[in-house]
Amino acid sequence: MTKSSEEPLQCKRRIFENLGSITQSLASPARLRILQILSNKPCTVEVISEMADENIGNTSQHLQRMLRAGLVRCEKQGVRRIYSLTNNKILDIWLSLQELAIEIAPQIQVDENYLSPAELCSDLELSQILKLVKLGKAVLVDSRTVEEFESSPAKGALNFPASQLSKMTASLSKTMTVFVFCRGRYCVLANQVVTSLRKKGFKAYRLKETSYQINAAM
Repeated sequence: MTKSSEEPLQCKRRIFENLGSITQSLASPARLRILQILSNKPCTVEVISEMADENIGNTSQHLQRMLRAGLVRCEKQGVRRIYSLTNNKILDIWLSLQELAIEIAPQIQVDENYLSPAELCSDLELSQILKLVKLGKAVLVDSRTVEEFESSPAKGALNFPASQLSKMTASLSKTMTVFVFCRGRYCVLANQVVTSLRKKGFKAYRLKETSYQINAAM
């Protein structure tokens, strides 16, 4: 094999080695959990550690691995280091992985049905729900924290964390359908809000979509 014919082969090998390095950096339940957390807001290692239920040492190691792979970036703000996703393409990969898992891993579908009970979810497609919102017949409620809402808001959504239920019910009309979302299909914050709203006479449903997906569908 001549030198000129070896060069394209070497390039291909380097490409697949780099692609393999990126996918290996995601091949960890803990790092996928970090990915989900950072999809909602930039965080310090301390906050990520608490939300991921990991010790700070392990969380820091996972973040360094993701940093080397280019999945996250780190910005210094005074004495703090704030981690965030490099760009939305990483978020697209995370969402696509969830969709693929439903098709090829039956147990994930079983577990997801437990986290998102069918009786709490709407049968409508997201596009239909957004049409109702546009017509003034429905309202979107983001049940995440104020910090998460401000970091990645969905257009037109109201922010009412579960702790602000009394304030929420005073601001909503029972003539409108309430669609509640949170951090995605594996989050149960929306379940709590929907259950509480229904007890107070509201017509409420949970969404599995994130603010990113809602904005993309608008």
